[in-house]
Amino acid sequence: MGASACPKCGTARGEGATACSKCGLATDRMDGFARAQAANIPDVLGVAWQRAVDHWSEPPHHEEVLRLVAQHDAYAWAATQYRSRAGDPIADKQLERIRKSAEVTMLSAKAARTDKYKNPYRNTLTLLIMLVVVVVGGLIYAWARSRGADPTPPTTTIEVK
Repeated sequence: MGASACPKCGTARGEGATACSKCGLATDRMDGFARAQAANIPDVLGVAWQRAVDHWSEPPHHEEVLRLVAQHDAYAWAATQYRSRAGDPIADKQLERIRKSAEVTMLSAKAARTDKYKNPYRNTLTLLIMLVVVVVGGLIYAWARSRGADPTPPTTTIEVK
């Protein structure tokens, strides 16, 4: 990726443009973005990338890069590196593999989270059901007790003489 390409998405920079036409990264921040992105990758990945560049047509070097990318979760960085060589059949193939690998990683992480939080209100629902059962039981008890008492008041008879 040369000075004429965006370090974030690899799109060619237009003459006099103040931002990337595809991703919107400001041109005055592109150098800082490239430095920050390069600083966040492990040295072993940088070495593997340089080896892949030096031996571009040898698949084992690209396999090593992909393995390290997955291990260090550096998909965005790797996509940027391969995107800078867009149009090259090897780069395009590796870019597609990186995309698929990133999707699988994201989907597997999502599946793990959804199982953990399957029913977050289960305890609250159980408590509410128990409360309803107690209230209904109390009402039934009160009704039964009132039915057991003699509903007619005692009558007193007054004898008139």
